[in-house]
Amino acid sequence: MVYKILNKSNGEDKVKGAKIEYSQVKINGKKIKAEVADTFAERTKGLSDREKLGKNEGMIFIFEESGIYPFWMNAMKFSIDIIWVNDNKIVDIVKSAPTPESSGQIANYEPKVAADIVIEVNAGFCDKNNVKIGDDIQISK
Repeated sequence: MVYKILNKSNGEDKVKGAKIEYSQVKINGKKIKAEVADTFAERTKGLSDREKLGKNEGMIFIFEESGIYPFWMNAMKFSIDIIWVNDNKIVDIVKSAPTPESSGQIANYEPKVAADIVIEVNAGFCDKNNVKIGDDIQISK
């Protein structure tokens, strides 16, 4: 999943080869090990070109302020659930976003309301764990 380049960069990029940062995200009692994408470069690349996510793994995109942040499935090799969060509450969800290969096109997804965090997890995670709009999330290092 790639954050669609519509927003101004904050000018910060992590040093190439730097250790990947992770956070723990808890939704409905389920813990996810989430790779942190908090720079423009990391948000732009997202999960593109990866073969898969491990069980209970994901990626968390952190934005400096709430906004309508569209995502697209460019160079994705597996389907995902996309969860938009604002003030630690889920505000929108796209379930099982298809890959360009399976759908024949690169789809764009954006939330109905502003969000400051986006979490990507394996397709089916939200249904399996009864994740819904209005649920609280917890994020820790």
